[in-house]
Amino acid sequence: MKQEKKMQKNLFRKENGNKGFSLVELIIVMAIMAILTGIVGTQVVPYINKAKEAKDLQIISAFGTAAVSAYTFHAEEFPADKVTIVIGTANGVSESSKGVETTWKSEISTLTGYTDINAVKNAMTSDLKTTLTGIAIVFDPAAGTITANAYDASGTVLEPVTSFIGATATPGAGG
Repeated sequence: MKQEKKMQKNLFRKENGNKGFSLVELIIVMAIMAILTGIVGTQVVPYINKAKEAKDLQIISAFGTAAVSAYTFHAEEFPADKVTIVIGTANGVSESSKGVETTWKSEISTLTGYTDINAVKNAMTSDLKTTLTGIAIVFDPAAGTITANAYDASGTVLEPVTSFIGATATPGAGG
């Protein structure tokens, strides 16, 4: 009999429009969601950091791509010897300031959109921006390679070393 009255009372409550959740049910659901968010959040953070690093490495790779483009467009003006262009300070060498190096640095800066090492660091989002001191771009016509290396304060090459093999334009004897 008591059970029947309870059932009728519950039916009556539902018929009167009390179809919502109780406060306890809502608190339990929120607690479960918080626990799941905590578990999933800790699993996602490493992937977010990897994405930031990949973006920063893509910025450095852009310097290698820009160097290949600059070399391809102006190969006849380029000296036949190996040339290193430095943006910032790389491996103890400061920014390039000689004639051909300044010209090529300007061309690469135009193609990448980064005017100096600070502009590069401002665009970066990972921990790489705190250690980066410079980027060195090495044109080696004899080997057919153009390499862009990012350096930290100790002169260590930061990953990756980006090499473009087969810059097929024949360098001139200019300089």
